[in-house]
Amino acid sequence: MPTIAMAITPEQNRNPETFNATYGAFINQMEGKLAPLLSTSSEYGRYIYVFLTGLSVIYAVFHLFRYVSGNANIGVLVEKGIYLLFVWGLMTSYSTVTYWVFGGFTELAGVMQKSILRDDKLMGPAVHLFKVAESLQWDSGNILVDGVQSVALYFSTLILGLLLAIVGALVAAWPVFGYFVAKIIGLSLIPTLLIPQLSSLFDGWMRLFFGFAIFTLVGRAVLVGIVLIAEILFGAAYGSAVPVSMLGAIDTIQDVLIADMFFLLGIVFLSATGFTVGKITGGGAVNVGVGSAMQTGARLLAGKVI
Repeated sequence: MPTIAMAITPEQNRNPETFNATYGAFINQMEGKLAPLLSTSSEYGRYIYVFLTGLSVIYAVFHLFRYVSGNANIGVLVEKGIYLLFVWGLMTSYSTVTYWVFGGFTELAGVMQKSILRDDKLMGPAVHLFKVAESLQWDSGNILVDGVQSVALYFSTLILGLLLAIVGALVAAWPVFGYFVAKIIGLSLIPTLLIPQLSSLFDGWMRLFFGFAIFTLVGRAVLVGIVLIAEILFGAAYGSAVPVSMLGAIDTIQDVLIADMFFLLGIVFLSATGFTVGKITGGGAVNVGVGSAMQTGARLLAGKVI
């Protein structure tokens, strides 16, 4: 009778050290290329720094004029001065802060995965799901008629399994590429903090940046959950080298549909990761205006100084 057998060998299920090393090298190289791009050594960085310098001069002259003309007291002047220092502090520490914030979420996701799967490799779960799908084997039998129907059912399960692995890999990689894009864009939006009517642009960038950071954590949690379900259904323990089979012998079409349903639901849940992240970042502290928060901090600090 037809069976879908799982035979995961040590070579198949071994974590792809070479791939992860290559991926880690890619991350380090990208960070190395971004560092000079975001500094004054590049034309892009110089343009932004010159633009911020010009805005800072206008900002300082405007508020100094208000103080001299009697439209603002010394407290307001000190507050605006401190706020300007905050903006420049953000500008000079931008590359380091974004690196450590995103790195913190990535590390947290890795710790969570390692606590459950004893492995923190970024692509580990996706590669494991690929091996699960790749190891499906179809034996001839009489429950399902050999021929077109049997082949169609086999390939439908195989395609869904491979698609799940591909989507899993994309979910793991997506926030990393998004982080690089957001990091390049964010620097150019810091000067908008000196323009009240445009400061909301930086707030939008903050939601984008933290969206990618939270995506790292949520996406990894969904991947780990899918791997655990695969272990229950297929007996394919993460890191296991023991031949396993799904629910024993598969002798009914319902058992084949269970496999298809698992792969399909996994694809749906992974595809909904962005929606879940949107629900998280749509409220709470992420919606607090950065400019407003910095203004409040400057006001409180000015009150202590004066």
